[in-house]
Amino acid sequence: MKQLRVGLKVWSTNLQLADDIARGFDKGLFDYVELYVVSGSLHNTLEVWRSLGLKFIIHCPHMFNGFNLADQTLRLSNQEKFAEARLFADALSVDTIIVHSGNGGPLQEAAEQMRLLSDGRICVENKPKLGHNGAVCLGATPDEVKAIMDGAGINGFVLDFSHAVCAANVLGVDLMGLLRGFMSLKPRLMHLNDGPRDAVQDKHMNLGHGSFDLRAFVRMIPDGGSVSLETPNQPGSGLRDFYADRRFLSGLLEEG
Repeated sequence: MKQLRVGLKVWSTNLQLADDIARGFDKGLFDYVELYVVSGSLHNTLEVWRSLGLKFIIHCPHMFNGFNLADQTLRLSNQEKFAEARLFADALSVDTIIVHSGNGGPLQEAAEQMRLLSDGRICVENKPKLGHNGAVCLGATPDEVKAIMDGAGINGFVLDFSHAVCAANVLGVDLMGLLRGFMSLKPRLMHLNDGPRDAVQDKHMNLGHGSFDLRAFVRMIPDGGSVSLETPNQPGSGLRDFYADRRFLSGLLEEG
């Protein structure tokens, strides 16, 4: 059976989950934590996460926290937000920092701002074609992602399957062909959740609760590859929903 490195995605402010995360790791339910940095949370949260002694990767803030590399007027603000993510990464001995390329602006601006961040740990993530604010996102196709990577001077890429579904639906292109193009960029890790097959915006549904062809997605992940489950956990339920998603993923792997 294919073996994958599985990641749990949480926000830096989810301190209420710290004990559940420690127990889940001890049980072998995941291999690393993908920590989304909420801007301004460093001083109140870092020591809690560091005390767990786990393997982390960092997800830089994105448009919901005002981080948009395609907006020239946000250059200073973007650098400040990334600096906080960098501090998390340094303190947690992280080798991967996931960054979105932004929306509503030129690709060249996003690539240049990413270059100016000057961190070899950066991995750019593919995006849907349309953001939740209606703006056009950058990095919806393999060619766009490659252009951003080349312009920024980085070689790290993260494949988000749900974003690819949404992009394919808006662009009217074959999803599997789009995914094969992304796979040619040799993603360092993948993001997996479920959603409506005809979605044009990311829904982040739990596995088995949507209509994505999750079996096909999992088959594309190479043996030993890393996949973060970007699925929701209901408030007050600890990691119960994640455990269900983890079991669902295990079932897909057993099917082959």
